Amino acid sequence: KVVNIFERVNSFGESDIATAADLKLAQDGKSWICPLCGNGSNGGKGDGIRQKLRKGRLNWWCPRCEANMSNVDVIAVAYGLEVSNKAEIGKKLEELFPSEKTFFSLIPYRSESDKSPQT
Repeated sequence: KVVNIFERVNSFGESDIATAADLKLAQDGKSWICPLCGNGSNGGKGDGIRQKLRKGRLNWWCPRCEANMSNVDVIAVAYGLEVSNKAEIGKKLEELFPSEKTFFSLIPYRSESDKSPQT
């Protein structure tokens, strides 16, 4: 089975995505500052985003803005890309993860998030 770059990136662990999206560690030292609303910069316990396995998929959730994002969504938001512009996001993913580039990398992508972030 050929897996496109969106599917591959959505299977990556938290540290790989945090590095690729250049997320900053939240003041609690255990989560990341939300690229949408900045939650995590105020030092509250457990406030920031973390990657969790929910319903068999890796997702990020922000307790302040209630964004539920896939790995791809987090990268798109962090780089100021429209989550609906899959061609632009695909190019960014290929730039960030050149070893994951495949012929099928720009197959139309459906967000794995329950709630796509608003940018």
